[in-house]
Amino acid sequence: SASDYRLDTLQLSIPPGALEAAFTLEALADSLDEADESLTLSLSGLENAVAGVPAALEVVVVDATPPTAAFVLAAQTVDEDAGTVELRVRLSSPSREAVSLPFSLGGEALAGEDVIVSASPLVIAAGQTEGRITLNVVDDSLDEINERLILTLGSPQGALLGSPQVHSLTLRDDDAAPLLSFARSDSRVAEGGELAIELLLSAASGQTIEANLAVGGTADGEDYGLSPLPLRIAPGTLSARLVLNALADSRREGSETVTLSLQDASGAVLRDPTLHTVTVDDSTRASGDDDDGGGSLGLGLLGLLGLAAVRRRVAATMGA
Repeated sequence: SASDYRLDTLQLSIPPGALEAAFTLEALADSLDEADESLTLSLSGLENAVAGVPAALEVVVVDATPPTAAFVLAAQTVDEDAGTVELRVRLSSPSREAVSLPFSLGGEALAGEDVIVSASPLVIAAGQTEGRITLNVVDDSLDEINERLILTLGSPQGALLGSPQVHSLTLRDDDAAPLLSFARSDSRVAEGGELAIELLLSAASGQTIEANLAVGGTADGEDYGLSPLPLRIAPGTLSARLVLNALADSRREGSETVTLSLQDASGAVLRDPTLHTVTVDDSTRASGDDDDGGGSLGLGLLGLLGLAAVRRRVAATMGA
């Protein structure tokens, strides 16, 4: 259109004795990314001359505004078993030279562990309008939270940044939560002793598991100590231990129990046994149970009385 160029004249005069004349055409710059445009100039209304060949001139105005580069999508979600995923980056128009687009990675998903990403920069060949960043999602066996990989385009060569410049890829975990239980349903410990109570996972998890316990039984809270509470199982591990310290005292009492019941767990599913009973055996003996002089003397007197009674029976029998 007339807004794309400027001509200094629309009428040329060639002086006598001269063979040529010139005019100036100025292509006006703008900020629009647009296709190349053409302008046709034709000779007409000649005086004192006949039109030769060529009688027309086509001028192509090449767009000087670089294309913009952006992700086709701002976000998407894929399953952990998706395999290969391609992220499309598009140019607003073809470029006459290759466009180099660096990009950086962020988010909770770890490159090289959760996903393998093609190398930066992405290069879009001359004349093309699209390139693709290739990702291979790693399908592991860990139960974990959904994780995001954030890709951010950097300053390109041969293009300007458009929008969106950031792509958020969510990796949706497809692994079942592990099962949590006590290793056994009961155990014993004596007063003054320490007992380790083991809990097991059916498989390692990619997240911290926290279990809530209900504590009961016939033993008072002052009879024992229990730690750690709350119970946590670290990522990648298969077991954890509770430690019960049975506190010694001077009271004579029978055996007592401490019951531990799994109520729920974040990141795990409960399975039997979810109840563990600890029997705490009393370690205190009454003083009368000890063998001392008084007890020996009492038994001796009873023995002498019994022997005398036997002798009387024997004498009576012989007299008869």
